[in-house]
Amino acid sequence: MLTTTRMFSPTSSLPLTERASMIPVLVVDDDTAIRTAVSDIARNQGFAVSSVDNTASARAALKAHMADIVLLDLKFPGGGGLPLLEEIRTLYPETVVVVMTAYATVASAVEAMRTGASEYLTKPFTLDE
Repeated sequence: MLTTTRMFSPTSSLPLTERASMIPVLVVDDDTAIRTAVSDIARNQGFAVSSVDNTASARAALKAHMADIVLLDLKFPGGGGLPLLEEIRTLYPETVVVVMTAYATVASAVEAMRTGASEYLTKPFTLDE
């Protein structure tokens, strides 16, 4: 099991932009426009961003370098986000996982949160969200 030594500390005395640059973020979304926009926003906030468009690439990225935050699409080819969320929770329990979906339902929100999502966002979402 991989562990990270770069976990975000909210009590750090470093400025936000310097703290963000130390936080690795992985964006997992099969929609190129969404993946690019979310990645660009996170990069502009100073985060160290990687992005992938499928489950296999997400697994490889997580094995190669730990992500402290994963922005995860709920539905995409190759198994979707919930099975991947379960794997992340098992292998990297301290990783923050934000589930994003254009197909929001109460049932999917409950299931995502029960599985361990830290947040659940309905696409499209605002920058503030």
